[in-house]
Amino acid sequence: MKSRDIIILKNVICSVSFYLLLIGSSLGQETLTIKGDIDIKSSASLYVLGDVLGSGAGQITNNGYIYVQEHTSSGTENWENNASTSFLDGSGTVTFVSADEQIIKGTQKTSFYNLTINNSGTGIILDQHSDVTNNLTMTDGDFNLDNYVLDLTTTGIIVGEAESNRIKVGNVLSDTGVVKYTTSVNNVTNFNPANIGVEITTTQNLGTIEIIRGHKRQQGSGSFASNYSVARYVDIPGIGMLDGSAVNLKLSYWDAELDPTDHPVEANLIQYQLVDITDWATLTGTINTVSNLSTPLASTYSAVFSSYNNRFTLGSIETVLPVELSQFDVSCQNDNTELNWSTSSEINNDYFTVERSTDAINFETIGTVNGSGNSSTMHNYFWSDDNPINGTAYYRLKQTDFNGAFEYHEVTAVKCSRGTYISIYPNPFENGFTISLSENTSYPTTVEVMDYLGRKVYTQIIENATTEIILEDKVSPGTYFVKVFNETTQVVERIVKLK
Repeated sequence: MKSRDIIILKNVICSVSFYLLLIGSSLGQETLTIKGDIDIKSSASLYVLGDVLGSGAGQITNNGYIYVQEHTSSGTENWENNASTSFLDGSGTVTFVSADEQIIKGTQKTSFYNLTINNSGTGIILDQHSDVTNNLTMTDGDFNLDNYVLDLTTTGIIVGEAESNRIKVGNVLSDTGVVKYTTSVNNVTNFNPANIGVEITTTQNLGTIEIIRGHKRQQGSGSFASNYSVARYVDIPGIGMLDGSAVNLKLSYWDAELDPTDHPVEANLIQYQLVDITDWATLTGTINTVSNLSTPLASTYSAVFSSYNNRFTLGSIETVLPVELSQFDVSCQNDNTELNWSTSSEINNDYFTVERSTDAINFETIGTVNGSGNSSTMHNYFWSDDNPINGTAYYRLKQTDFNGAFEYHEVTAVKCSRGTYISIYPNPFENGFTISLSENTSYPTTVEVMDYLGRKVYTQIIENATTEIILEDKVSPGTYFVKVFNETTQVVERIVKLK
């Protein structure tokens, strides 16, 4: 049967195979428009050499085979569903066969039972969310998800995916298309749900979860913003919150998902786990460059991480993803300033240098703390500044690798008003007493002696931490108060003069 444009308005039953050859025209009309019902029996095949367009109340019940196939004239061979989400039902197969680019599109999502990609050209582009509830068979050509969701629901499975015919996105830095699969995970070993490209091991019950596979490269943050992962990641909800024993997740990849600039040596790949909204931890293990499989060591997952640690990807140990501080707190504690920080992972970390400044520009070193070398678990660190600045101070950490390379982390400010220590002795006294002040006292400082009615009986300006005050006969025996003060501090102590 040959036609420029065919429109199905009423019910059509296909019980044998036949071709619809849609020849291109100057008007570009090469479309099988379905506004009624087509019932394709299990013994039948429908070959459409052009576009398939669902419109209005159109519906295909396919229990056989539909081939959206290239024709000899220039034109397109796309699938466009502008009818409804139930436009296609049945347990048949839709196959895309062409050397041209083919697109699955429309205003409505299509739910395929079996979908076969057999495109020898630039592949298939997903331009509308779609479901595959049984087999997604990758025979030839790539399947570009673009920015849409390919949902395998609870029963779909990927068959035959390989390096030369793989699922991907067009722009690995911006496209957000994903494959989604919903399944229960409970006490499994090397479980690869829907052949999505992971192997999950756990003795525990994650329940029913929605597993995501995406191909947007994951970007670092802060000083690691120029670093990216390979063009693949997976989300396994809940696995990061399990106890670390008997939990593992192997991650597959294709060579085409590597970036030759970021990953010059494939063997330098290492798996990363997202442990915060922007922070990543390394998972030490092995990379099999033949089978393209990352296998972390057992018990590398820890429940101490936050609830965001469900995403996994691969990066390079030469150009690492961010191993940022997961915590850096500076606080005033009594007369000291305490620094507490934590790392979620470390690579070649020799030591930290603690630096302090009064202006956030000029820093001085006040201490060093040894690092943990290479680690994929959380480490907590502490440093106490026992002689802090009175007022606002700025602290930062300098992290140094074993090879001498270093980087600075962000500056944190804290304002501590350190109490002035005063010691008066002897007390009681006869002719005089000595005042000893803390080291952080600023000068000049004034000393006033007042009687019990608050009347000032003696005044002296002091410039040293230890000063002798001679009163002799200047005051009578009795109870007095010594007030020591300057621009920022005032301290009052009670003293007694003997007869």
